[in-house]
Amino acid sequence: MSVWLNGDWRESAGAIDAADRGFLLGDGAFETIYVSHGLCAFWPEHAARLRCGLATLRIPAPPALDAVPAIIAELSRREGLAERSAAARVTVSRGSGPRGLFPPQTASPTMLVSLSACEAPRGPARLVASERRRFSAAVASRFKAIGGYIDNMLALDAARRAGADDAILLNERGAVACATSANIFVISADGALVTPRIEDGAMPGVVRGLVLAAAPAVGLVAAEKEISLDAVAGGFVFLTNSLIGLRAARLKDAPPPSKGEESFRALRSCYQRRLDESLTRKGPA
Repeated sequence: MSVWLNGDWRESAGAIDAADRGFLLGDGAFETIYVSHGLCAFWPEHAARLRCGLATLRIPAPPALDAVPAIIAELSRREGLAERSAAARVTVSRGSGPRGLFPPQTASPTMLVSLSACEAPRGPARLVASERRRFSAAVASRFKAIGGYIDNMLALDAARRAGADDAILLNERGAVACATSANIFVISADGALVTPRIEDGAMPGVVRGLVLAAAPAVGLVAAEKEISLDAVAGGFVFLTNSLIGLRAARLKDAPPPSKGEESFRALRSCYQRRLDESLTRKGPA
C-alpha cells in the first residue's frame, strides 16, 4: 500500500518515525474524506476543520494541505482506485520530539495521506446505547484528534458483540452526543428535525452541517438541542458522516418508525445533489 508522507511516496510499512508524537501520544489531528474517481468530496470544509484542530493543538498547518486534492488524485491512480469509491485519510501530527508530554516549542509536523477502498453499508443501522460516556467539554470532541477515539472504539466493539452495528454515546449528563463515528439526527413525530448540540459533545461534522442547511428546502424545521434516549426511541433516526452520507438507523430490536421516512429520503436526495456538485468542482479546492 502506497502513502504520501511529507512530500514523498512511500510504502506504508515502516513509514512513521518511531519518535513521532502522533504515534506515541496521539498528538495531532486528522480528516476522513469521501473520494470518488479520484475526486475529494467537500475538501474545503474538511480542510477548515483540520486547520481548526491544528490551531487548537498549536501545530503549524503544513503548506501541503493545499495540495491534498492533487495528492489524493495521484494516490487513487497508484492504488488502482481511480474508478472506485474510496476513503482518504489526511493525518497531521506534531512530528518527532523528545519523550514526555510537554510539546517541543518548534514543531516539524508529519503529514500522511492514505487511501483505502470503501463501500457504504446497506440497510438501517441497529443501535444500542453505550455505557461509556463522552465528556461534552473535551477538546477532542470538537475536531478529529488522533488520540481521541478510545471510548468510541470500545463502545463500537461492545455494540458489535451485542449484535448491533453501532453505539449511541451519551454525555456526562445522560444526553445523546453521537454515534461512535457519526452524528445522529432524529425526525420527531411532529416533523421537527433535531440533532445534539456541539456543547452536548457532538462533533461539528461536515455532513451534519450540510443536512442542517438543507432542512428548510424539504419543509423541515431544524434545531440543535439536547436529546434524550427516549427521543431516539420515539422518532425516525439517521446517522451522518462523510463515508456513509445519510444512513437510517434505529435502536436494536425496535420496530420501524411509523413516520419520517419521506422526509429522510428528501434530505438524502438533497445531500446527494450537494455531493455531486462537490465532486465536479474545478480547481485545487
